[in-house]
Amino acid sequence: MSEELVVLPRQHHVGISSNWPAAFTIGDEQVSSGLFTEGLVLTAVAPEHGHDGLSAFHAWGDGLTTRSRQLTVGSGDVTLDVEYRTPIDARHATDAAYRSRLGSPVGVEQGDLGLRSRVYAGAVAHWSPGTGVHFVAGAIGRRYAGLGGPAWCGPPTTDEARTAGLDGYVNHFSKGCSVFWSSAGGARWVNGHIRTLWANLGWERSFLGYPLTDVVKTVSGTGWMTRFQGGTVFWSSATGARYVRGATLTKYVAMQTDSSLLRYPTTHTTPTAAKDGTWQHFQNGSIFWSGSTGAHWVNGHIRTRWAELGWERSLLRYPVADLSRTPSGNGYLTRFQGGTIYWSSGTGARYLTGATLTKYTAMGAEATVLRYPTTDTTRTVNGDGTYQHFQGGSIFWSGPTGAHPVTGAIRSRWASLGWERSWLGYPTSDPFTVTVGRRQNFQHGYLVWNRSTGTVSAYRT
Repeated sequence: MSEELVVLPRQHHVGISSNWPAAFTIGDEQVSSGLFTEGLVLTAVAPEHGHDGLSAFHAWGDGLTTRSRQLTVGSGDVTLDVEYRTPIDARHATDAAYRSRLGSPVGVEQGDLGLRSRVYAGAVAHWSPGTGVHFVAGAIGRRYAGLGGPAWCGPPTTDEARTAGLDGYVNHFSKGCSVFWSSAGGARWVNGHIRTLWANLGWERSFLGYPLTDVVKTVSGTGWMTRFQGGTVFWSSATGARYVRGATLTKYVAMQTDSSLLRYPTTHTTPTAAKDGTWQHFQNGSIFWSGSTGAHWVNGHIRTRWAELGWERSLLRYPVADLSRTPSGNGYLTRFQGGTIYWSSGTGARYLTGATLTKYTAMGAEATVLRYPTTDTTRTVNGDGTYQHFQGGSIFWSGPTGAHPVTGAIRSRWASLGWERSWLGYPTSDPFTVTVGRRQNFQHGYLVWNRSTGTVSAYRT
């Protein structure tokens, strides 16, 4: 009895081992392992990307960098190793300084085709198609994670880096945010228009220095602000981002900033033309500062009048007090180095200067018979004196005679004669009481008002 013997070819296991799953091809089959006949020549192909669509072919285990290779099935099993790298893997493998900073991975890479992250011993690496691979670390990394990480302001667009002065650190992020760290302020984030202004000024190298707060709501809740070492930037939709500095900032803060009547700044704190002070305009007023006067605010009609005169370059110069109510409570005043502006609804804003102001103040200002000024302090026609009219009279001044008020019927008679250009000249006294009524002396005579008749008589001396 005979038996038929079937001789089968010798077969061995051929497999591909990869750090990322991928659709490999061995021979004619899309498989990662199989039995193949000894001596058979096979082509093994590694796809360009792994199943995740992101990891990219790097090399076979023996260093071959072409994705397709040939092998002859030998007398034993064989496993081909292949390495795929994500962008995060690739940078860690090829950038020595980066690898030294981050250390070894302590977690697996996570994410999708739009965003991936991996935790290392010394930092966290993030990747996106638009930003590439960058890391956050230390206090900035902790702050970034606490704010929500990439969900908060996108992945980083820079690695954590030393600032220009080597006294801090910074990371920028894809949604227009930055986190700066300094010993003075810790890790603080800035974004939006405030960040843009600060960047245009030179970041932390500018006079503003480092941020001391994050971007936070203003006192009124209608805008945003960030405090820096050298000032504060305020933003509102109506005014944009403006910085406030020095004594102006101190004054503005004392007034409760944007919740005060000034509201938001419309300019930056700016040196005056003569460089001897600063000015800053707000939605409802201004703050002016000089070393000799301090910082004071002006607004309304008084501010308008001062502006018409030339601000601090005018004869009034800088304010020495804030705008305030007059003692009578029915008007406002602001005192300046060179005079005072009074305002009432009946007279508008008028300034007083020199001896006229001194006299008016000594008399009790608007609480007297004169009440509010209806003109500014003005040179007389001949230029040898000044006059100022009020609701209840006038004050005339000249060098030889000083400043004196003229009121009532005596004023009317003197006016009819031609004021100081008349033969009487300037007044040399205030009105005073005499037996028949009231009298006032002038350079070349005097006027007497008779209370019985109501007439005013003129006398030469």
